Amino acid sequence: MAYVTKDQIAAARELDLLTYLQRYMPEELVKASAGTYSTRSHDSLKISNGKWYWWSRKIGGVSALDYLVKVLGFPLPVAVAHIYDCAGRTLPAPVRPRGNPQHTLPTAANASPRASPARMQDDGKTLVLPEAYPNNRRVFAYLSSRGIDGEIINFCIEHRMLYEDAAHHNAVFVGYDGKTPRYGFARSTLSCSTFMRELTGSEKRFCFQIPAQKKDANMVCVFESAIDALSFASILKQDGVDWRMAHYLSLGGAAMKKEGLPPALVHFLAVHSQVQKLVLCLDNDSTGQRVAQTIIAAAPNFRAAYVPPATGKDFNEMLCAMKGITSRAKTRGHKEEVR
Repeated sequence: MAYVTKDQIAAARELDLLTYLQRYMPEELVKASAGTYSTRSHDSLKISNGKWYWWSRKIGGVSALDYLVKVLGFPLPVAVAHIYDCAGRTLPAPVRPRGNPQHTLPTAANASPRASPARMQDDGKTLVLPEAYPNNRRVFAYLSSRGIDGEIINFCIEHRMLYEDAAHHNAVFVGYDGKTPRYGFARSTLSCSTFMRELTGSEKRFCFQIPAQKKDANMVCVFESAIDALSFASILKQDGVDWRMAHYLSLGGAAMKKEGLPPALVHFLAVHSQVQKLVLCLDNDSTGQRVAQTIIAAAPNFRAAYVPPATGKDFNEMLCAMKGITSRAKTRGHKEEVR
């Protein structure tokens, strides 16, 4: 969304922050005292008498739109589009630049995990993708509460790498083989839940990834999870760096054999022969260090480096710390329970 009108902005401003949180992010709302609320992510942000003020940053406002822009850092058009989406309304489609794109990404026009809950793979496996909810507001709100940039969230939704499932409102991250979905990972959008699992029929070699803007980009940033990849991209964007200068690849977890490369990286390097640099953005713990050392040893012909987060265990913890987000749902490991 590159442009919104004054009337659309004015309409979006009619939604106050307390109502927005009560309707769309109730798990983020904390009652501080009679008539006063704060947020779970920012305990110094107080809401009362129809207004809000973030005391630690000395900024405030009235509307949910002000909150999305000033606190969560959304670009104004993205924030307006999100509020319209919450209300079940649709803004005009964004104007795309002319010319051929460097990469063919899955989009609403050429790929849709919403079309069917099951897709047959070439090897006979069936990838079971849950049906999609009509909008993605809970996924958007959840990822925003973890500090992820709104424009990056919208990019993934627009290109069908991410959507909200209809049954449980989980965030579903999708990996593709060309235009065909071959991998899915579901994560609860409830801040109190640790539910997450790979979807039935998923193939590790087609894990979630975001291609670089330029086809000849020679660097890939490797992560344990999709959320860490989006967090790293958000950090770059916040620092004024072009976040699509490199490829992003999730390994779908850190579990791997003691020797060799993980399946997702093997397949990625086979498809992207121009890539020579491996930036291993893995967790800052013993498992992340071990996996990084295993990959470096198995890839002597590549320039590989382990680049853990400067603070926190992973890049989402680092992003939350940078944005002053004081709480985050703990998600340790890939749960295998069925929901």
